[in-house]
Amino acid sequence: VLESSKNKMTANSSVLLFVLPESFQVILINVILIFGMFFSCVWVGKGKKDLKNSWDSDWENRDLVRVSMPTLQTEPIAQLMTLGLASGSVLYLNSGLSYSLYFGLIWDDLCRFMSVLLCLSGIGALGISINALKRFSRYEYIMLLWLSVVGMLCLIKSYSLLSFYLSIELQSLSFYMLAAMRSRSEASAEAALKYFILSAFSSAMLLLGMALIYRGIGSQSLADLGIAMDHFGIVPEHEQIGVYVGLGCISISLLFKLGAAPFHAWIADVYEGSHTSITAWFAITAKIAIATVLIRINSSYTLVSLLTGVSVISLLVGSLSGLRQVKIKRLIAFSAVTNAGW
Repeated sequence: VLESSKNKMTANSSVLLFVLPESFQVILINVILIFGMFFSCVWVGKGKKDLKNSWDSDWENRDLVRVSMPTLQTEPIAQLMTLGLASGSVLYLNSGLSYSLYFGLIWDDLCRFMSVLLCLSGIGALGISINALKRFSRYEYIMLLWLSVVGMLCLIKSYSLLSFYLSIELQSLSFYMLAAMRSRSEASAEAALKYFILSAFSSAMLLLGMALIYRGIGSQSLADLGIAMDHFGIVPEHEQIGVYVGLGCISISLLFKLGAAPFHAWIADVYEGSHTSITAWFAITAKIAIATVLIRINSSYTLVSLLTGVSVISLLVGSLSGLRQVKIKRLIAFSAVTNAGW
């Protein structure tokens, strides 16, 4: 009994270490959101000298301007996000776990490397967004960036179809709103709408593929998928077709998120309509998590032939289409297609 309780305590502490970095990020995000909810707005004098609470009696004074309180704290919140991502990198590097698999999530050396790379890329992308922070003056911008990073961190750890879908949707929903951050720009609205519609179609294909795989092997785990593919001779032929179609649907959805040709039609318009800093965010950080998922699936099932064809097409389309571009953002978009091919 003592040995059993000791093993149970060790398992609980391992689970705590397993989810500590993401929990740390989520707690910080919720603290800032609660701050924005309870201190929603203040009345500030035009000279920025008078500060009065929103429930003050002379709120009708015309010399006062109503300003969102979190808006005044945009730069400190950005610094807090930088500190949170840096602390998350330290937690990843100093984690005592070498390998763990719990509740549809996995932790191994690939997760460690990709998570640290994602946090550092997020810090770099946030560093080049300083002008955007001053221009937007909206703390929601930082919250969306942070939530997208949390979604990608969970996506890197995902080892089941359910956690994989929830993580990728958290990332995608944040990206939709980031693309529409320039609310007064028609190009930004068009980019966000096009990204939302096409990505929703991609998510539908993803769900269809997951349903077919679950129907074929009766499990959501990628490990079970790999075992089933290694011993596929014992699976009935009609079930094999469903699994193959499901894997194809998932691969197409991931290649769409990655921006690889021939699933790249959205990328130029979205990059051009978004703010420059958001374009950099899409081009830098978004690819890391998707590439990790492709590595996971490739370890379970050989997609070499499909990925080889997509790589060649992406290299050709990205290079040749980039030659005729006259706008820098569209050039960056087709450069991202070429990078996806590499």
